[in-house]
Amino acid sequence: MTESVHGESAAKSIPAAAVERPRVAQPKVERLRIVWFGSYSKGAGYPRSDTLIAGLRGLGHEVVEVHAPLFHGVSGRVATGAGGGLVRTAWAQVRSAIALSRLWFRVGDHHLVVVGSGGVADAILLRFLQNVERRPMVLDAFIPLYDTVVRDRRLARPESLRARTLLALERFSARVADVVLADTESQASLLTDDLLLPEGKAAAVPVCQPDPGEPEPLPEDAPLRVLLVATYIPLHGVETVVECARLLNGDGVKITIVGTGQEFDRIAPLARDVPDLEVVAGFESTDEIAARLRASHVGLGIFGTTEKAARVVPLKAALVLAHGRALVTRTGPAADELLAPTSAAIRVPPGDPDALAAALRTLRDDRESVARVAAAGRVLYLRALAPEAVAKRLLDVLAERSLLPDAGARETGTV
Repeated sequence: MTESVHGESAAKSIPAAAVERPRVAQPKVERLRIVWFGSYSKGAGYPRSDTLIAGLRGLGHEVVEVHAPLFHGVSGRVATGAGGGLVRTAWAQVRSAIALSRLWFRVGDHHLVVVGSGGVADAILLRFLQNVERRPMVLDAFIPLYDTVVRDRRLARPESLRARTLLALERFSARVADVVLADTESQASLLTDDLLLPEGKAAAVPVCQPDPGEPEPLPEDAPLRVLLVATYIPLHGVETVVECARLLNGDGVKITIVGTGQEFDRIAPLARDVPDLEVVAGFESTDEIAARLRASHVGLGIFGTTEKAARVVPLKAALVLAHGRALVTRTGPAADELLAPTSAAIRVPPGDPDALAAALRTLRDDRESVARVAAAGRVLYLRALAPEAVAKRLLDVLAERSLLPDAGARETGTV
């Protein structure tokens, strides 16, 4: 396990017992000092915390990371999410909690704390650590545990001990936080219902991806090159993409699927002998995925039919938009919320390989449309999904709830 505290620090002793105390009045400041706390994932495949931190720093604020990860890389998370290693996960959580507790005492003064994505246990720990001078706590519930494990991936029955324990922990962690973040309004509504939150406590801060810079020109060669990056969870709807490729039968469209995960062993055999469908098993680095996107015309989002698939905009969608490639993804409340007012994507019904194939044929035959959709997507990314844009949205959420020391100064990005 690696542990880190990044940023300026000063030693400070804080009693460990957790009791309710009045929150310390916040002074007006010109620059926020924010602690990003927890076992959150970083790096390839998990950009949520990295990009929000980068965005806040880009706006002139200081962010101190108090970080002790449970696992390293996508593969560790996927292996655990697929149902393996409950004991391993519990032991990793204990080691992380010990490390975070030790690191917390080196943080020094600060204005607020954000508990990174996946930090249900971290939020509970922080409430005990943050005893004497309690600062506002933000819980990023970007991937809700109960909804993901029980409803979407169906790894536990709703009546099981595991499911009931996850829900109880999530509810307690949300209760001790001042605001709970989701990535869409639909997800915020779900959290309000599932976690028994008062109206307005859950807020939407959208997905984000690092800015790769000005996109390279779209490839001029035929066929139409299409990329899907997937962890083979039901939400992704990979089987729909495989069946779409079978319908296209290699007719001017080449599809590449990169990744592995929960349903890989079931779906991969279906892709055998399908013309112009390449399945690359395993995970690739951020640079390798970026290179594949540069060589593609189209990036695919999600096509699953689960309830969660309707409520989210996947990280891969933001990645496609950031790289200036045409996005094709499913319709749904969350996608419509972000994409409907724009021409930044082609949306098709979920679980419908015929509709997906028709959309790809249209793009194959009209490369000017590919360019228009790709350009509009890049504009949308810069406006709504780039690090500083999403960081500003986070600051707005905090200001609306009077959790910033000087909300009136946030227009310039400094507080």
